[in-house]
Amino acid sequence: MIEIRRATLADKSAIFDFLAAAYGDKAQYKFPERWEWQFEHNPFKPDEGLPVWVAVNEAGEIVGQIASMAEPLKHGTGHHPRLFWAVDLIVLPSYRNQKIGFQLTKALYEDSDNLMAVPMSEAFRYYMKDLGCDLVNTVEVYSKAVHFGQEDISKSIQSRLRRNRVGNVVGDLVRILQFDRLAIKVLNAWIDLRDKQINRYIDPLIKFEKIDSFDQRADEIWESVSPHFEVLVRRDRQFLNWKFVDQPHMSYQKFFAMRDGKPIGYIVLRIVAPPESNSGIIADMFISPDDNKGIRSMLAFVLLYFKQHQVRYIHAASSEDAYQKGFISLGFKKVKELVPLYHDGKNLMSEDPPEMQTGWFLGRSDHDWDQYPYG
Repeated sequence: MIEIRRATLADKSAIFDFLAAAYGDKAQYKFPERWEWQFEHNPFKPDEGLPVWVAVNEAGEIVGQIASMAEPLKHGTGHHPRLFWAVDLIVLPSYRNQKIGFQLTKALYEDSDNLMAVPMSEAFRYYMKDLGCDLVNTVEVYSKAVHFGQEDISKSIQSRLRRNRVGNVVGDLVRILQFDRLAIKVLNAWIDLRDKQINRYIDPLIKFEKIDSFDQRADEIWESVSPHFEVLVRRDRQFLNWKFVDQPHMSYQKFFAMRDGKPIGYIVLRIVAPPESNSGIIADMFISPDDNKGIRSMLAFVLLYFKQHQVRYIHAASSEDAYQKGFISLGFKKVKELVPLYHDGKNLMSEDPPEMQTGWFLGRSDHDWDQYPYG
């Protein structure tokens, strides 16, 4: 008999034992620092209870868990409820195929005012749709090649060639003659030529200031930019510092975009670390969708920054059409689309459901999409 119940702080030690067993080598990135930041000390969580649900077996052992990460939500000019991101659904292998995952999801669903997920497993997507969650406007995912190392090319060439006897012979010849060195020079020269005119996209009136934390200028940006979007996480300085300064295991580079000394937006970047692949992440960008020069300037700055650090790819995502056009204009390629799911448990946004489903502003930092190590 499996009991599904909401956890309390008295379960903390048992939850950590469960996470150690469930996540193996990645467990150190799940607790204690991240767990406490995300659930226990989250300034946006409700005062009552812990936003974690557990599955407990007859021996009193935790064998499954799901949780919700609370963040402040802005809808229109009125409601500012919390948004709960569904996170960390996991069941021990020996207890799977017993509908425990669904029962945990159902418990979270029934208790949450606003519940949402962007990237999710197929199983979790099935659970959310089965419970009646609504589809939300698409988030488009983009990628751009920036720089390749010799090892990248060597592995790619060899993996494509060594599929049969002839391929093995050709692969040996490529290795002996060091064609991979020539290939990397040609490829990076082509990329550099393609990106040579990046600077022309930067408005000379816009400067980028690196910051350690978000000050009152973040609130000014929020007040000026947020009216352009119908529904989004409230990106004021309290939230931004919690998300991008206090978050454990993450090293974000943060910049204000200033035009004539006035803050017009911000950008949050991350250079990934092993075991993640060599990439740069646009974790969050926030600027008026009407400011096309500002958007292009911001993305040009990002390209120059990541090229300097010789990352292989840049990854980004957005639901905003103006940002998507900006990505494409700077040479990003759309690689996939994600369709989020949303549940309005208290009908807090019932005055305008159609706009609610199509007016979301979402990006790579929403949900717990960007975490270390991702995947």
